[in-house]
Amino acid sequence: MALGCAAGSHISRSQLIVCIIGFVGFTLLALGAVSDYWVTYGITSAVSAGSSNGSSPPPQAALLHREGLWRSCLQYIANNSTSVTGHMCFFGLSAPDSLSMSQGLNSQTRYEVSFLIATWVLYGLGVVLSLIAVVMAIAALRHKKNQTLLRGVSAVFILAALLAFLGLVIYAVRTSKFPNQWPNGDSPYSSSSLAWAYGISWVGLLLCFIAGVGHLWVMRRYEDSMI
Repeated sequence: MALGCAAGSHISRSQLIVCIIGFVGFTLLALGAVSDYWVTYGITSAVSAGSSNGSSPPPQAALLHREGLWRSCLQYIANNSTSVTGHMCFFGLSAPDSLSMSQGLNSQTRYEVSFLIATWVLYGLGVVLSLIAVVMAIAALRHKKNQTLLRGVSAVFILAALLAFLGLVIYAVRTSKFPNQWPNGDSPYSSSSLAWAYGISWVGLLLCFIAGVGHLWVMRRYEDSMI
C-alpha cells in the first residue's frame, strides 16, 4: 500500500512538471506572436518619405527593417546625421503609402503575401491550441487518472506544436526569398537574418511537444499503477 502511494505521488509530481513545461511553451509561443523581432533586414538603399505632414517622418534613410507576424518597423537616420533618430512601425502586410523604398514596400508579391497569411493561420492556431491544452492540463491535475482527459491534453499539445512548426518553416522560406522578390531584382535589402523572437517560438513549440509526450507518458504510468 505504501509503495502504491509513493508511486502515485511520484506520478503526480511528474504530471505537474509536464504541465508547467506546457505552460512555459505556451508563454514562449505567445511572446513570439506579439513580438516584431522575427527577422531583421539590412538595407542598402535609401528610404524616402516626402515632407513631414504630422503623421509621416521627415526625409530619412533607413538603417534596419525588422518584422514580426503582425508589425514591421523601420529604424532610420535623418539626412546628414550619423545616429539613429527614431523609428516608425506599421501593421499589416504593407507600409504606409507615404513610404517608398526602391520599388516600394507595397510591392510584395502574392507569393509572399500568401506565405505570410499561411504563417498567421498556422502559428496563430498553434498558440490558441497550446492555451487550450494548458487549461486542459490544469483540469487534469484536479482529475488525476482520467485517461481520456490526459490523452486529450497530449493530443492538443502535440497538434499545437505541429501547427506552430509548419508556420515557422513557412515563414523561414518566405524570409529567405523576400529580399530577392523585388521587381527587376532592384532589392534594397543587403541581408536578412532570423531574430530572437523567431528563436523562442521554436523553443516554445518544442516545449509544447515535450508536454504532449509527457502527458502521454503520465497516462501510461497511471495505467501501469492500476495493474
